Amino acid sequence: MESQSKVSLRMLNQRGIPIGTLLISAIGDGKLISLDPKEAKDLGEEPVQLIEGLLYQYQLTGTPRGSRLKASDVVLPDRIYGERRSTGRIRPGSHAGLLLLVLEDQFDSPIGTAQVEVRSSKLSYREEYRCMLEYVSLKCVDLLLEMRAPLQTRLLSDPSRQPDSVQQRFASVKSILDSREFREALQRITAMPHRLLQMEEQDVSVRRGFAPDAKSLRQLSYRSPRTPLPDSHPLAVAMRARGVRKASLPTHIIGTRHRAIVDTAENRFVKHTLTTYSEFLNQTEKALFKGGTNAEQRLLGDVSRLRKELDAVLTQDFYREISEPDILPLGSPVLQRKPGYTEVLKAWLRFNTAARLDWGNDGDAYGASKREVEVLYECWLFFQLLELVATRCGMSLPAVGSLIERSPDGFRLRLKSEQEFALVLSSGDDQTLRMRLDYRRELPPMKQREPTGSWTRKLRPDFTLSVWPADLPLDEATSQGFSIQLSFDAKYWAEPARELLGNVAEEVRGERTEQRRGITKRGDLRKMHAYREIVMRSRGSYILYPGNGARPAPGLHEILPGVEAFAVRPALEGGAQGMEAVSDLLEVVIRLVRERTILDKQTRYRLNQMQKERAHLGVADRILAMDPLANRAEASVPRTPALAPGKPRIETRRKRK
Repeated sequence: MESQSKVSLRMLNQRGIPIGTLLISAIGDGKLISLDPKEAKDLGEEPVQLIEGLLYQYQLTGTPRGSRLKASDVVLPDRIYGERRSTGRIRPGSHAGLLLLVLEDQFDSPIGTAQVEVRSSKLSYREEYRCMLEYVSLKCVDLLLEMRAPLQTRLLSDPSRQPDSVQQRFASVKSILDSREFREALQRITAMPHRLLQMEEQDVSVRRGFAPDAKSLRQLSYRSPRTPLPDSHPLAVAMRARGVRKASLPTHIIGTRHRAIVDTAENRFVKHTLTTYSEFLNQTEKALFKGGTNAEQRLLGDVSRLRKELDAVLTQDFYREISEPDILPLGSPVLQRKPGYTEVLKAWLRFNTAARLDWGNDGDAYGASKREVEVLYECWLFFQLLELVATRCGMSLPAVGSLIERSPDGFRLRLKSEQEFALVLSSGDDQTLRMRLDYRRELPPMKQREPTGSWTRKLRPDFTLSVWPADLPLDEATSQGFSIQLSFDAKYWAEPARELLGNVAEEVRGERTEQRRGITKRGDLRKMHAYREIVMRSRGSYILYPGNGARPAPGLHEILPGVEAFAVRPALEGGAQGMEAVSDLLEVVIRLVRERTILDKQTRYRLNQMQKERAHLGVADRILAMDPLANRAEASVPRTPALAPGKPRIETRRKRK
């Protein structure tokens, strides 16, 4: 592995022929990583690798006139007089994965591609980053995908499951229709289609030769109209010898012939496959038509291009002769062995099966757009916190299907917002508690005397953890002060805790610049203080970031810190480094709620005892009031005169005689 400042890539067309060179150079403190091609293939990566969060410059040389790189959120071509030039910048931002660089001609049609790898900067790309993606993909692959994202990840078909969302189908369709193998397969099918010999009947003139059989010979004796034979004809002589007076033959007989047809079950399957792709793209295009963002417009352009190419194929004369299928002959030897049909069958199976994450360099792998790393880190943290709470309560995790919902546009699956996960924690001292983990729970402003919410403005932390006694509802426990609520926010770009929470001299005017660079410092720290102060009954707000495990700055020696940052990073086999500190925090919260509950019960017991004693004294007073002797004895006891309101009471001692 070498670190370089410049590197060149070859732009290849669909047949793998170079059509130009792409020169990429680092800007400022940026760097490029170049791997040996064999090493990159073994690791399932690209030889040229960029780093997320840095900025690069590119230049095209030797490409066709008028060509340029396709613009995206990552690729930013330079413009001069409103036209894109052959130079520009590459800004990965918070994206990581496979970056596909597409070369377009002057008509915006793709003519070549090149690929680079974008590595994560906060996490180890081959260990921690991959472990995080694999852990999330085991929960649901669709949580990784985002159709509008500019970077991709490699997927493989999983025949054991069906696709869960439109994203998986679109990823497979796009990879199928853009592949050179599928285009060549369609051309091969059109040039040499599968045919069947079909028997059909037709009128055959007896003046023409025909293959005699039993059916045709019988027709010679009874078919009409007939024509007489000359007397000198050999057939007439033979017929008269057998007693036929007027020798004649029919003018036509019904014969059979073999005709090759292309309306076969296999060709119907091919047409059905293309029609299904076209209908799917048409529905996707209609759904995206209302979108106004640049990413949606670029995605809409890709969908429209693919649909038009499919419609052009379906309008050929070959497909017009083919009818609609009545069965899908998936077990046909033609589909499984004949060149062209085999590729169509594999593509169809990929379209109708789910996907799984792939880190190899398999030829069957295809790319699918992937979400930003910070979104994936938040999703990974959610499952880690949920597993921590469930393990502490001794309960199993809920079904993944109950945690996921469809997005409003219907294209992808995502974690349910404002989802509650209430778990019961029992202990040996009969102090049963209840814990609830909320994902992106909305805390509205308080109205009148509500027990929960925000004092001023609406807030929405990433994760909210509540602990309260199980014998009380959460609202009642919160209003009485018996619950503890913690807020967590996932900050992928957060700096080490000592710099985040320490006394670092910093100018306020540089805050916006740091936010544009993706540095989390002052703004997010203020946000955590807002959670701590504005959210009702909140006892702490904490940042979770992929740090190196450094502890917070000295000085925060509290039983339950109000604001703190925990470094949590992915580990091998789905684990998490740094969750021990979060687990310790949870233990402190559980202990505080238990102690408060025990103290409350003791206080209630003492008050109850005092009320009983007071009631007993009241009964004794009433008994004395009814006894005249007791009244005399009480009357003989000198009483202290009543004090006037507001006058202090002065105690004096009697002098001894």
